[in-house]
Amino acid sequence: AMSHRILSHGQVHSNPQPVPGHHRLVFVCCTHGLHEDFEWPVGDVLIHCGDIMGHAALSDVGVEAWRRAAIFFGGLREYFASGVFVTAGNHDHFAQESPDVVRQLFAEQGVLFAVEEPVLLGQTGFVSFISALSFFRGNRSSACQAYRAEDPDDIKRRKPPRMPVDSAVVQQFPAVNLDVLVTHGPPFALGDSKPEDFALMQGGSRPVEGSHSLRAWTLQHTPRFHAFGDCHASCEGPYGHGVKTVVGCPTAFINCAVGRNGENPGEKTLARGAVVVDAPELLPEEVEERRRVLAQLAGQERLGAAVYAHTEWVAPRRKGGKKGAGYAKGRGGKGSDGKARGVKGS
Repeated sequence: AMSHRILSHGQVHSNPQPVPGHHRLVFVCCTHGLHEDFEWPVGDVLIHCGDIMGHAALSDVGVEAWRRAAIFFGGLREYFASGVFVTAGNHDHFAQESPDVVRQLFAEQGVLFAVEEPVLLGQTGFVSFISALSFFRGNRSSACQAYRAEDPDDIKRRKPPRMPVDSAVVQQFPAVNLDVLVTHGPPFALGDSKPEDFALMQGGSRPVEGSHSLRAWTLQHTPRFHAFGDCHASCEGPYGHGVKTVVGCPTAFINCAVGRNGENPGEKTLARGAVVVDAPELLPEEVEERRRVLAQLAGQERLGAAVYAHTEWVAPRRKGGKKGAGYAKGRGGKGSDGKARGVKGS
C-alpha cells in the first residue's frame, strides 16, 4: 500500500503538484483572527483545527466577527474541491456559547463548522472525527476545554465545573479507526510543550501540556492522521510544532499551529505555514468500509457542542489582584469581501 507524503512541515512555499492517486490535505490551526494575512496553499481538503479568533486587536466580540470569518473561509472553497472544515479552539468563546449560530454562518458559505462529530471529508471518502477539545490550564482563554485529572493543579482550578478529559474522550470520541482525528489540543508529549516548560509561567500563561487520555486513545485506534494545535512553540524532537511519530504506531501526529504569541499580552502573530500532506486514495472496498463506519457513527447519540455548554472561562488573578489584567480589548475584525487573498498555487 502507498504511504502518505508530508510535503510541508510549516514552511511557507509553493508545494509540488500532487502525485496521481493521492488527495492533498492542508492542516492549519491557531490563525487567531489573522486568516486574511495568511498564505493559503491549495489542496483537496482544508481543515482548520480551531482558534479562528483571539488576536488582541481582533477580539472575539460576537456574531459579526464570525460572519466575516465565515465569508472569508467560504471564499476558500473554490480552492478545495472536497471541502473546508473548521472547528473551535480555546480562544473561540462565542463559538462555544452559540455553536448553532456559528455553524449556520459557515453553512451559508458552504463550509462545515463541526464540534464533536464524525464527518465525511468530501470526495476523498476519508472519515474524520472533529473535536474542539483542548485542556484547561487556568487561563482566560478556556473555551471548549476539559481538565486533566492527572494534574492536581487542574482539579484546584476547574471552576466553574468542567468535564475531565477522560470523560470527554470516552463519551464523545468514537471507538473506531479513523482516517483523520482533529482536536484543538495535543496529546501528551506529541506536539505539546517541552517537559521542562510544564511548570513554568510564561506571561501569566501555563505552557501547553497535552493529554495522556488523548494520547492513549490515538495510540489504540491509530487514525492515519491526528491534527491539532494550541501549542505554538517550535521545539525539537517530539515537542512543539511539526509532524511527530511514535515507533510502532502508523499515525502521523500533526501540530499545525501557525501562530505564536506576540510581544504584547494577548497579541498573536503568524509564524509559519500550513502542514500539507498527500494521502493515498482509498480502494473501492475501503470506501465502502468508510461508509459503513460513518453510518454507524451517525446512529450514535452524542452531546456534540452541548458538552461545553456550561463551561465558562475564569479570568486569572494577576499582580495587584485585578482579574484579567493585561488582555487588550479590541473591536471587531476588518471587513472581508469574500475573496481568498494570499492563496498560493500548488
